[in-house]
Amino acid sequence: MSIFALLQLIDIFLMKEILTPKEQMKLLDSGILHCSITENAYLDVEDGRAIIEGVQAIYNGKKIPVFVDIRNAKGASSECRRLFQGKEIAKYQNACALLVDSPLTQLLGSFFLGLNKTEFPTRLFTNQDKALEWLKSYV
Repeated sequence: MSIFALLQLIDIFLMKEILTPKEQMKLLDSGILHCSITENAYLDVEDGRAIIEGVQAIYNGKKIPVFVDIRNAKGASSECRRLFQGKEIAKYQNACALLVDSPLTQLLGSFFLGLNKTEFPTRLFTNQDKALEWLKSYV
């Protein structure tokens, strides 16, 4: 095992935090996984796989509700979006709240989610507190 992998395991067990090239993930005391996309990041399928591996590393045998702040993201490839909707990520998460920057983005995103069903409940929010409150019912 590399020193990097060992340090990452220590982070998981002590701080419950994972960093991927384009996302920071931290398991909150509430049991919700808080994720923040790096500013101006465009997620491709490889980024999506790295993020799923991070969620899997934090996963403790019980599905996790996930909060994702996507306000700084530039976007994601269609392949990456399919990963985030599919069965692979559904093994580890039971709900997803996405934080967006405006009511218009929320409306457009909700329309998109209506056309592209996820394997778990997913909602868009413009208010972080409301998003976290909604996720508490999935802990």
